[in-house]
Amino acid sequence: MSKRIQIILQDTTMSILDRVAKKGTRSRCIDQAVRHFAESKGSKSLRNQLKAAYKANAKRDLAIAEGMEDIRKGHVRGPFNTVREMIDSMKGRKYRTIRKAS
Repeated sequence: MSKRIQIILQDTTMSILDRVAKKGTRSRCIDQAVRHFAESKGSKSLRNQLKAAYKANAKRDLAIAEGMEDIRKGHVRGPFNTVREMIDSMKGRKYRTIRKAS
């Protein structure tokens, strides 16, 4: 469904529109331009949100990656007795300490 509207454009914008759209196709050209603008603005916003999340989580992600490398090598870091305790801690779980009776 289409709707008729009236808009005011600057002379320079009209010159550009006349160059890129043949007479009788202006509406289609403006419609495509508005849709393209809205899509690119939406993807730019998403890109900015992803970039902000990356920056916010970079230190955490690096620590996890380094921890996973230690696990791969069989090393235990921190106040843990086993690799399982360290993994549980990294996943945010409460780890339980199992001590052998002496």
